[in-house]
Amino acid sequence: MPSSENQRSNENTQLERVLQLVSGELSLLASASNRLQGSIGDVLKNSVVGQPETIYDLQNLDRLTQTIEALADFMNQLSLQMQSDWSVDAEHAARTMTLASVAARLSASGDEVPQDNPDEDLSGECVYL
Repeated sequence: MPSSENQRSNENTQLERVLQLVSGELSLLASASNRLQGSIGDVLKNSVVGQPETIYDLQNLDRLTQTIEALADFMNQLSLQMQSDWSVDAEHAARTMTLASVAARLSASGDEVPQDNPDEDLSGECVYL
């Protein structure tokens, strides 16, 4: 018997909607990455900043953020070009994801696009205080 991850749901979602949701998730990641850059910058102001590998790592974080933002924009632009009759089983695809909150947002059929919420409840997440 196939696992629930392999069983398809009988509900399809417009591909346009799925691309919008993925674009929203990427935008959330870019926002989080930008906040992380600021926090890391603040920490480094009080430490040894002149080390080349530290500066290189920070440049990689900035490159990562810019790439995520570019992918979000790309996915959004693709969503604007989708024909309304193209659909996919987003719920089935979301079952393969290990982050339940992201899977729930990507399999949602509503009109809400994920929004950045820095005060989101992070229970169950590793948070350093």
